[in-house]
Amino acid sequence: MKRLVVVLIILAGIVGICVYSLYRIDETRARLHVYGELLFAAVEQEDSQAAQTAAESLANYWQEEQQWMIIFFRHVEVDSISSGVARLTAFADAEEYSDLDAELRAILWQIDHIWRSEQIRIRSIL
Repeated sequence: MKRLVVVLIILAGIVGICVYSLYRIDETRARLHVYGELLFAAVEQEDSQAAQTAAESLANYWQEEQQWMIIFFRHVEVDSISSGVARLTAFADAEEYSDLDAELRAILWQIDHIWRSEQIRIRSIL
């Protein structure tokens, strides 16, 4: 009976960690999209100051979130997002709006890809 309880506790811990990581990636994805919308608006208006501020805000947020994402997820996209975020501020400073837009779209696609690939499905369990 003790083995069953230990197994159930371990299983509950694993499920809890999985649910927590899915919650965090969904929250991170949603916040990156919010920052992205601010940056898209600045790019659309070609407002250099707003673009720089939005890019820096996104970069600061990503620096905090990247640390825990590396713990839970082993994706090439995490590294790719990090390098893309670093390029965002450079594009905003240089007022390269087309490159800024393309890079931001790539970052948002990659965070969406991580979220989709981590969702629990029958295919991923088997």
